Amino acid sequence: MDRRIVRASSCLCLGLLVLLASVAGASQNGVSLSGSYHVVQKQITGSRVKVTLHVQLTNLGSDALTIRQLSLKDGLTQIQKQVLMNLGPRAMQGSTQSFNISRREYENWRRGVGPVVQITTQTENGSSVSQAIRLDGFGGGVK
Repeated sequence: MDRRIVRASSCLCLGLLVLLASVAGASQNGVSLSGSYHVVQKQITGSRVKVTLHVQLTNLGSDALTIRQLSLKDGLTQIQKQVLMNLGPRAMQGSTQSFNISRREYENWRRGVGPVVQITTQTENGSSVSQAIRLDGFGGGVK
């Protein structure tokens, strides 16, 4: 019984250390983003779906950011879109983009697994950082 408690405590401590390390890593590069999405329009054609997404990004950090590129992950591939968004500290801004994705990916969204986007930002000091985030649905997420 005591071994189980020690083992559970050790696992909990290890989990907390991993969480703290990931938070520290995000704050060191100065980029901390969150995002949500809403499907504005969809057109299903066989195994492909053309979706128009409204993506809402929030800069959780204390430095202004310039979003240069937004890539939507569809399985192992990425669909890149050049965007230009300026996000001040703790600011929020949206962008509407169209993507041609697999029907399987779209069905995952319908089941509640939000899309993953790779965002390339440029900070005020000129450094570029790429970060992958899973978007949460808002306004119903998927139609």
